[in-house]
Amino acid sequence: MFFSVLFWLGFGCSETGLSSVEKSEESSWFDDASALYRDDFEPTEDDPEEDDVPDQDEEPTPDLDDEDEPPLTDDEEPEADIDSGADSDEESDADSDSDSDGEPDSEPEDEYEEEEDADPDDYAGSDHEDDESSSSGGGSYSPRSPLPGEVVITELMINPVATDDDTGEWVEVQNVSSHWLDLSGATLADWGVDGVEIGAAYTGSMMVAPGGFFTICAEADYWENGGVDCDATFHYWTMGGGFALSNTEDEVSLISSTGTVLDEVSYSEGFAIEGEAMGLRTDRISPVANDFASNWCEQISFLPFGDGGTPGETNDSCW
Repeated sequence: MFFSVLFWLGFGCSETGLSSVEKSEESSWFDDASALYRDDFEPTEDDPEEDDVPDQDEEPTPDLDDEDEPPLTDDEEPEADIDSGADSDEESDADSDSDSDGEPDSEPEDEYEEEEDADPDDYAGSDHEDDESSSSGGGSYSPRSPLPGEVVITELMINPVATDDDTGEWVEVQNVSSHWLDLSGATLADWGVDGVEIGAAYTGSMMVAPGGFFTICAEADYWENGGVDCDATFHYWTMGGGFALSNTEDEVSLISSTGTVLDEVSYSEGFAIEGEAMGLRTDRISPVANDFASNWCEQISFLPFGDGGTPGETNDSCW
């Protein structure tokens, strides 16, 4: 009996425990729904872990490692990059000046159009400022009296044929300096009794440009002197009170207004050729070289009335 009671008690307890276990394992509809809900949101093995995804709402923590550059506050604005701004402005200007093909939008204006309206007198160093400094191109137009050696006697018409001696004789000198020279008051003389002051053939004719020629004639009239353009004249006279060139031998001295001998030459018989002027070699133009007869030769260029000579011009070559 006792064992029977224990058996049934044990059987009942075991059954009751079994049923209680089974009942505890039963799930309600809420548990099932919760399980499905969790299945949808629980990560699988293929999905990345939630810890690796940064939180977008979380602001990054400023890097305070560099103590010299604290983060900017809302009240502070960063300084503008001047260089980058200038570059961007230049690039934008360059882009605006060119089209899609890289060509400029408009043709450049002709830079000479404005110059056509300019007054040539406005330019410094214009040609008209040096009109009177002439052909040689040297020196400035401030005439002064010549010094010894600055003028050289270069040509003599001693025995003309186309006209008489008293109208056809002439002496040519050349300014070999780099200055304008004023021969006003100069005198033609020889070593004897002849000597007379020369006079201007026309206004301003006594000024000689650097490298220029100066012709002194017995007669200034072109039609009477054999076709010579003269700058100055001398009074023709052979016995004092004037000047004349002997056909045989003589001297020619050019003296300044202060009495200084500027240059002189002398010649002997046989030097002069009838109807032709005697000219100094072009490679011997100096106050020393003209003292030698061998440096002179006859001039074969024809004057308008038939005599030979090159007054006021470069001499013919000597052969």
